Amino acid sequence: MTEMRIELKDTEWPYEYTDHDRRIARAIVFDEEGFFYFVRVRRDDLFGNATLIETSGGGAEDRESTSSAVRRELKEELGVDVDVITKIGVVSDYYNLIHRHNINHYYLCRIRSFGEKHMTKDEIDYFHLSTLRFTYDEAVAEYEKNRETKLGRLIANRELPVLRRARELMDPILMNVTVEEVPLTDELLRILIDFSEDWENENSCYGYRKNERADIEGNRVFIAKTKTEVIGYLFGHRELSQKATSVMPDGTPVFELEELYVKPEYRRKNVGKMMFYRAEEAVCGDAEYIMLSTATKNWRAILNFYLDELDMEFWSARLFKRLNGENPAGTTDQ
Repeated sequence: MTEMRIELKDTEWPYEYTDHDRRIARAIVFDEEGFFYFVRVRRDDLFGNATLIETSGGGAEDRESTSSAVRRELKEELGVDVDVITKIGVVSDYYNLIHRHNINHYYLCRIRSFGEKHMTKDEIDYFHLSTLRFTYDEAVAEYEKNRETKLGRLIANRELPVLRRARELMDPILMNVTVEEVPLTDELLRILIDFSEDWENENSCYGYRKNERADIEGNRVFIAKTKTEVIGYLFGHRELSQKATSVMPDGTPVFELEELYVKPEYRRKNVGKMMFYRAEEAVCGDAEYIMLSTATKNWRAILNFYLDELDMEFWSARLFKRLNGENPAGTTDQ
């Protein structure tokens, strides 16, 4: 899936200069019935007097990933725990009136549970935030009403394309898929070993062999499932880095992601991303990094998945070139 990349200018106020960037995490949020959730903002300030619809979200803190920030913001403003489905994309826009460049990272999120809001004093007293629950058509109509004010037009120009893209991404299969961390039972162990045998038979990774019990035991296990079957798994474990590098010092706690697998018929439907984001949420209190190695033959696809779609960073690679004879099966000369 190609993420949206949109760059917008502020055509409502004259440009003088920009003196700061703000990295912002936002979400299109939906529930199991397909309703969308937003915030109502009432403000009377430098931007004018307006009541507006906007996605829930806010600024990411230093060293906080935008996927972590969006979960935190949704809990604060909407009082919801969510499954992050996928990153929709990034919209760059400007608020010339306050000399700010906004870098908006948008995610598609499904509500897992409702709880208490934890709004800041400014969100309560200054922006008067409240929750909106709309159908898709109702939300679009509300954004069109935004266009009656200058700030509302900037928000509508930024968010309507994202809302439309989110609707396209809401595969009906996603409505029936749940992701959770689970204990390793004998029955689940059998399922995971069977999956790994299927993976071996795909011949998609150099040297991959199906798992044995010892390969899985001792790991934290996350599964994706429909109402009738398990459709994917992720497992890994916490460890401490042992060699100081330019990336991290000795003794840094990391979550080593050992395997992530999705049944072929459920691939390219964001199931793998859902498991990754759920694991990220679960381990962030125990680890400073998620790490993984890959030996896939389709390296372009795997780098796109982890680097472009999941915002991981590249560390190192081990390459090879056969000097005599034919290349190994599954490789080509470039």
